[in-house]
Amino acid sequence: MLTREEPDNTTGSQPIIDIVVSDEMLEDFIFCPRLAHLKWAQGEIAPDSDYGDADGAGRTGITPQSSKTWMTWDAVGVSVGIERLEHRGGESLPVRTHSAASTEATFLEADALVLCLQGLVLRANSHLCNSGLVHYTDTEKIISIDFDGTLIARTYDSVFGLRKTLTSSKTPAPTPDENRYTQCQYAEICMPDEIAFIGATVPDKLATDEDIVENAEVRRLVPARDDGIPLYVQTQGAVSVWQVESA
Repeated sequence: MLTREEPDNTTGSQPIIDIVVSDEMLEDFIFCPRLAHLKWAQGEIAPDSDYGDADGAGRTGITPQSSKTWMTWDAVGVSVGIERLEHRGGESLPVRTHSAASTEATFLEADALVLCLQGLVLRANSHLCNSGLVHYTDTEKIISIDFDGTLIARTYDSVFGLRKTLTSSKTPAPTPDENRYTQCQYAEICMPDEIAFIGATVPDKLATDEDIVENAEVRRLVPARDDGIPLYVQTQGAVSVWQVESA
């Protein structure tokens, strides 16, 4: 759930940042804004998650919360949990670890933005930090990500977009990327097919991206035709009629 700073009533001042966001929130937001809103604004818990902590991007090998290095940047309202820190030539490099590499652009974008946010928090806490590392343990491949001006600007924009999403009363539309939401633990709560179907049949019920409702159809739990149901034969020596006739 969201963490909010209380106003200082003794001085009459109001906090500039009223929602403290984390790098985990940012990663969920990059993967799917709807996931971030369901999880962090509405407090929904994934059905198959014991601790209510869904790995939204479908990643594995996540570092336990207790072993992370926690830092805050109060001026911007950010809290990060760094999996590992490497020290090279006087610099502190944040490291993200994954068990296997992924070629999906969304995953690579999330790594870059999360590492950059962690780097900015390190700088705010008097560390020298100009880059971060992504470590894939299956191949021991390490990718270095430089925190240049373009990446830093995208990171600030993403944090702004995340905070705007979390404070909105409207839940964002499901992602149109089927490969992404089929591996999300929040799919049962998100119901992307059902939302798209409602939006296609009753447009005024869903004020969201029109691309999502194109060709909308709720996926079937059983085949539409009886002859489409698979047949399993377990008798020893049995073969299909098609195999016999084509032999």
